[in-house]
Amino acid sequence: MNVLTRRSSAGFDTGAPTVPPQVNLSRIERGLLDYLRANTGRILSREEMAANIWKLKLHPRSRTIDQTVSNVRRKSGTPDAIVTRFGQGYEFRPVE
Repeated sequence: MNVLTRRSSAGFDTGAPTVPPQVNLSRIERGLLDYLRANTGRILSREEMAANIWKLKLHPRSRTIDQTVSNVRRKSGTPDAIVTRFGQGYEFRPVE
């Protein structure tokens, strides 16, 4: 089942999918997904995401972002919406 819709929590069409409240994402996972959605089509590095989402500076070998992306993919039921760009980071592409 595809749980992504095209409505924001405020009810307006953002042009990017959002996850409805019934999907059980943690605050950290929802923050990551919201940031990816806000930057749809743009490749975001792990460092940029950590700095802008959680105000953290990651250790170069940290897998925090990777694990959070994995959790969001699994919980959302639409793993293809978040694309891994090898050596660069992640990109969000809306699932129709």
